[in-house]
Amino acid sequence: MRALEMDPLSLIIHTAVGDALFYARRYEESMVYYGRCNQMDPTFGPGNTDLARSLEHVGRFEEAIERFTNGVRRPDGSVPPSTGLAIMLWRAGRHDEARATMAEVHEAAKTRYIAPFGIASFHAVAGEPEQALDWLERAYAERDSSLVLLKVHPRLDSLRGEPRFRAILEKLRLDA
Repeated sequence: MRALEMDPLSLIIHTAVGDALFYARRYEESMVYYGRCNQMDPTFGPGNTDLARSLEHVGRFEEAIERFTNGVRRPDGSVPPSTGLAIMLWRAGRHDEARATMAEVHEAAKTRYIAPFGIASFHAVAGEPEQALDWLERAYAERDSSLVLLKVHPRLDSLRGEPRFRAILEKLRLDA
């Protein structure tokens, strides 16, 4: 909060405060900071995608999808496939679209890096724990930097009781 006091117009600091609240599962509060960010610059990608994540967790799925796509939209108007979008589609009950988006993600992974953590998150949300854990193990093997969120990311809550999940936490020394 001190950083925000020192630079109240910083978009990235607003999203960082929002992120801290999001991972503390204080979704409504996080949306205040993401919202302020969007008021200052509605085109700032993280302000939209991070807000979308909070909207997802309070059950406002269609609004989350709209915000997310606004945050990742390319200059030509297209929306690239992403695990984040697939997760929001899944949570909105749009399972066929979510699977189609994940197929596009896997196709894109043939030519560019796609974080295994995101793919694992999709499988966790979709109720596929074995696939999720396989992808988390791959994330560990590939040193996916997103693993710093393993202990706190709400999308992985369904995996917390799994021995394989706890083993990854231990390997990362996040089990304390």
